[in-house]
Amino acid sequence: MRKKHFKIVRSQMKSTIVRLEFLSSIYRRYREGELTENEIDLVVDAFDEQLLSVYVEPIEPPIIQQSELLMRNYGKNKGLRSLDAIHLATCRLIARHDWVFVCADSKLCDVACECGLSVNNPNRKSKDPV
Repeated sequence: MRKKHFKIVRSQMKSTIVRLEFLSSIYRRYREGELTENEIDLVVDAFDEQLLSVYVEPIEPPIIQQSELLMRNYGKNKGLRSLDAIHLATCRLIARHDWVFVCADSKLCDVACECGLSVNNPNRKSKDPV
């Protein structure tokens, strides 16, 4: 049953920590004066609405194990962070060969490329996957 669901939304999968990281980013922007409290509410509501249309992969033990392996391989020299390792591990474990890892973090994109994933960084001038 899950495979059928993936066929429908294969390019719209997120790890369960995506909302946590989103909130962290929004509150940082609030602290830095980029957003008001009212804007936070609007942005969070819009994000939650969009999140309803994607498949959210739960964090299971294989994802944690893969995250730990990624940290051992890339944490020391590439600066891979724990939550980024979970996102990357999730993608590595469930992605099909035609999926693209979309991320605006250049360090994480570099690690994803080294792991053999096609990557699209929306902040890059070229929008072609790496």
